[in-house]
Amino acid sequence: MKIHHYGAHGESLAKKNCTCKNCGVTFKEFQSRIERGKGKFCSKECKHDIGRVEVECHQCGTVVKQAEHRAERYERSFCSQECNDEWLTLEGNAPGWGQQQENHSQWKGGTKRWYGTNWAEQREKALERDNYQCKSCGMTQDEHEDAYGRDLAVHHLTPIREFRSDGNLDAEAANTLDNLMTVCRGCHKQWDLLPIQPEVA
Repeated sequence: MKIHHYGAHGESLAKKNCTCKNCGVTFKEFQSRIERGKGKFCSKECKHDIGRVEVECHQCGTVVKQAEHRAERYERSFCSQECNDEWLTLEGNAPGWGQQQENHSQWKGGTKRWYGTNWAEQREKALERDNYQCKSCGMTQDEHEDAYGRDLAVHHLTPIREFRSDGNLDAEAANTLDNLMTVCRGCHKQWDLLPIQPEVA
């Protein structure tokens, strides 16, 4: 009947009207997907845009959108990792793991933890590979945002501090996909406490 109705009348009985939570546009989605928690947004762009606010890059002035909780959490916002790196260099706060420790000779009052220039790209690849779900408990991105007000985390199986080249931290080497896994906030704390990281399928 669904096939006949679509062929004769040009519309699907298997789809229902939904309203995008971000832009308010009405769109159609399969009932089976709605039952699995889909049908909330008309596109991936709208899904990732909800809860975001416009901020100005502290380095170049470009206006970009950022998750509201991040904009409130950090004093400065940047449009890209490159702008962040440039600002750190110009301000004399070139990133380094030791600078986070007050008793370190190069400590400059504290800086955000350095994850390498390829971190943002590799983090997104890990999230996509894991279908935006926690590999430990299966929590989805939407469920995580509802519970914690932030995106899922990406965990390093072997800590960044273990990756060194000629005595210097090599954060980029730690960001290979086989060393990354998507986790929720709750599971992330448990993984960080493990002395030895188990293999993940």
